[in-house]
Amino acid sequence: MRTLQLSLVSILGGLSLACPGEVATPADTDAAGTDTGASHSDTGASVSGTGAPTTGDLGESTEPDGGSTANLDSGDTESSSAGSSSSAGSSSGSGEALVCGDGQKDPGEACDDGNDVESDGCLATCEFGPGAVIEHKPLPPPGVEEEMRCFTAIDQQQLPGDEHALVFGSIVVQAGPEGQRAARVQQLRLPGLAAAEWSYLEWAGVYGRMANRMVTAANGDIIVAGVVYTEQVKVDTGGYLWLARFTPGGQVVWSEDFPQHDISPADLELAPDGDIVLVGSFIGFGFYTAVMRFHDDGQLVWEHGEPPKFSGSYSGLALDDDGNIYTLASHSVADSEVTAIRLQALTGDGTVLWEQVHAPLDAVRVTPGDLVWTSDDRLVASVSRYDPNTIMPAEQLALAAFDTAGDKLWWKNWGTGAQNGLGVHRLLANDDGSVHAIGWQYELDTWNATAALATRFDATGAPVWWHLTPGVIPRDALHGPDGLLYVLSKDAVLVHLP
Repeated sequence: MRTLQLSLVSILGGLSLACPGEVATPADTDAAGTDTGASHSDTGASVSGTGAPTTGDLGESTEPDGGSTANLDSGDTESSSAGSSSSAGSSSGSGEALVCGDGQKDPGEACDDGNDVESDGCLATCEFGPGAVIEHKPLPPPGVEEEMRCFTAIDQQQLPGDEHALVFGSIVVQAGPEGQRAARVQQLRLPGLAAAEWSYLEWAGVYGRMANRMVTAANGDIIVAGVVYTEQVKVDTGGYLWLARFTPGGQVVWSEDFPQHDISPADLELAPDGDIVLVGSFIGFGFYTAVMRFHDDGQLVWEHGEPPKFSGSYSGLALDDDGNIYTLASHSVADSEVTAIRLQALTGDGTVLWEQVHAPLDAVRVTPGDLVWTSDDRLVASVSRYDPNTIMPAEQLALAAFDTAGDKLWWKNWGTGAQNGLGVHRLLANDDGSVHAIGWQYELDTWNATAALATRFDATGAPVWWHLTPGVIPRDALHGPDGLLYVLSKDAVLVHLP
């Protein structure tokens, strides 16, 4: 079924909600109109650090290996007590010398966090360092109730002019004549993101439509994976798979519904030959998970479906340079409350190569997050973990690396030291084997998310830097064509130094 409605508008944006099918996000607490984009060095509100979080390799021990911690609730990092720089700057209007390192952002300073630590986002020269939020880009207000889902980038080489662009996927609430939800796909140019270059709006007859994930093809085309949402009309049915492809200029190449596949996409990737690969799970009341491959024209090539292993479901997907497919899923160990993660490898034609289940050595519950393939031929997975025997347990982040056979190389726990939980949203692989992890911090008593978490880990799983931005709940993240790290929130895009 192809129900297409295309509209060009001048200003669209102001979006919310995370992509379904990924790790469950705690309640959204960021208020509309709150200015969340100022960096830690401008206001002292955001927190950055390196070395302070604890890490541990569960392949060797069941506890983190120690290290000092940071109290993030108070806005202090391990380096907050470090000596401040006393280098004088220019003179203020009152005749007083301006000092870098006094904790006050003076004219000519990009930041000033009151210390001279080089790796906490603000350098001793009062210039931005790795991990710092260097820009807060508000999205234009939508004018209607609209929920942000995901985004992707287009390089300027695929566009007229000399500017890169971001393409956003969102839900417009009550867009159809009978109150249907509609998927909106729209392009905004960098650097300002001031107005939409083009916008596409579509619902599905009496049903709604939602965008879950987006990727950019080599030619600049945008592929969107989402669902036709039937729940408003037929309760407890959920919906079924929807795929669409757009040119960089906003023309619809194709839009395909798959009523026989009641799958909500959890992750989306492109194969080296341009084919579309996704993983997802049953969207209604059922127990079914699937890996699916489509040609670049949207036609299904094959599907590897199975009942979820002990109520497990897919959460992550990665492909290597040879086109082999790797999936990450949850897995509950039989007759036990301890959960595990399940890795699976398939060839490009859907043949299962291997499957491995990995449980942490300490008795915790784990929830899988994202999965990436790194440049040094490793799989890296993100995991949220907590002790179910603890009152108000705090989820902490773990990273695990595996070889091409699915054997564990290391599993390392990581925490900020604060008495708050951490959730995992996205992993992004870097050329040097390191990864960025994007997630959120939340309050234990209310489960309300309170801050966006951006981190970088090296190829050994050691934290390079971490940064918290209070009041921001991440929806998606990507490496921009300009080499910067972009994090999408409800109504803005935060730009980090990588």
